[in-house]
Amino acid sequence: TTDIAGNLGTATDTKGFSIDVTAPTALGCAREAAEVYRELARVQPTAYLPDLAMASNNLANRLSEQGDAASRTEALGRAQEAVHIYGTLVDTQPAAHTRNWEIAKRTLARISEMQ
Repeated sequence: TTDIAGNLGTATDTKGFSIDVTAPTALGCAREAAEVYRELARVQPTAYLPDLAMASNNLANRLSEQGDAASRTEALGRAQEAVHIYGTLVDTQPAAHTRNWEIAKRTLARISEMQ
């Protein structure tokens, strides 16, 4: 089964063996995870904003791998979203979110350099 909210670059079969997922599949899973977490965060922000930030950062990474200008532009927006959400979370829970905020900022910097 594919773990949409987890590692979007691999999938796990029923025996727990990791298998490669193609880039289009990983991108589709990343999009779906971001959409699901966006809806969940809309309803229960305290519970799901960290997951939305993670999913947005993952989607930014997958989009940046596509190589076309439209995907890079979308990747930039998703990376900015992740940094913004994590920045808000760091204000109230720095111990829980600073590390992921730093990761998201590195993703944003890398994608910004691609523009």
